[in-house]
Amino acid sequence: MKTQLVWGHVERPWGYEVRVDLEHDGAIRNEVLTFAARPADDVLAARVEALRAGLEEREAARLAAEAEALAEAEFNSLVGL
Repeated sequence: MKTQLVWGHVERPWGYEVRVDLEHDGAIRNEVLTFAARPADDVLAARVEALRAGLEEREAARLAAEAEALAEAEFNSLVGL
């Protein structure tokens, strides 16, 4: 997963909003980060990286669960279950 664009820095009544576009397997995923006030560049970079890492972890867990389900289905078909 790769960060494509950090954009849409907007002050809202509830705080500060920043949009982040992430690219994964050719698809663009748009996420919104919220802050109490305009974040410093290093704080924003850390949150973007944490977002990217979290999404990668979830995707890896999803793929592992799919692979496990597929292996179980193949095993069950071999033993006649």
